[in-house]
Amino acid sequence: EVSVFKKSERFSLPSLHTRVISQLRRALNSFSSEQVLEKYRFFGDSLSDDDYKIILRNMPLTKHYAFETPLVFFVSRSESLISASNPTGSSENELDYGFSVLTTELDRHKNTIKAIDDAYLVLDDTSCRNVFPFWCFVQVRKDRGSAIIRVYHPGGDSAAAFQGEVACKLVESIGHRTNQLLLLESLYKTKNASNLLIPETEVSTDGITSKHSDGSFSCPIQHRVPMLLNHRVAPNQAILALDSTVLQNFLVSNRRGIFA
Repeated sequence: EVSVFKKSERFSLPSLHTRVISQLRRALNSFSSEQVLEKYRFFGDSLSDDDYKIILRNMPLTKHYAFETPLVFFVSRSESLISASNPTGSSENELDYGFSVLTTELDRHKNTIKAIDDAYLVLDDTSCRNVFPFWCFVQVRKDRGSAIIRVYHPGGDSAAAFQGEVACKLVESIGHRTNQLLLLESLYKTKNASNLLIPETEVSTDGITSKHSDGSFSCPIQHRVPMLLNHRVAPNQAILALDSTVLQNFLVSNRRGIFA
């Protein structure tokens, strides 16, 4: 049994008692919020927008795993990756577009459910959709230029931390894909390739090709089509003819033999 005395000018509790009461109050609020989360887990994917708002409001009051990961987006104006937490005047519009692409990709992912405008519930491949095994949310914070991951797991701290690491990898993967899409769109519009997408190559006198950039966001080959030539047609001559006619409008200005 806990009695809380109202503070007055004539009487105040000793500092030790005040600290104990504050700790008890936090513990009771945490327990109450955990009961709310447990209740809503059994609603599964039938949860409404208002239900998600209640869950997200109670989540910070519980004992849970929390992690914040910074976001960076490719900005074509500067031809580089810019931190979303430190935008400049000239890059703000492009960063806003980067956030838009990121949230679209989060919305599309098979393991996410949009909870509210800026928050997504993250599940794994084995998660039951009728009863959620845990709560894991990714919240995209434009004002902080980051994504905040919160996990409440009935299995305890270690289970929550494990699921948090899975969510972090998911955010990193979607962030990587987002920048690939931004780079590809820039390539299509400007016909100018970034080193982040297509590394520069140089052919030495002995015919050896070497890369001069990491190509961090290079895309995998999706399809190959072998082109058969008549034995009387020289390959270099055929390529030159295609470059100057059919493919001329798609030529990438700073990469030889690449078209977009």
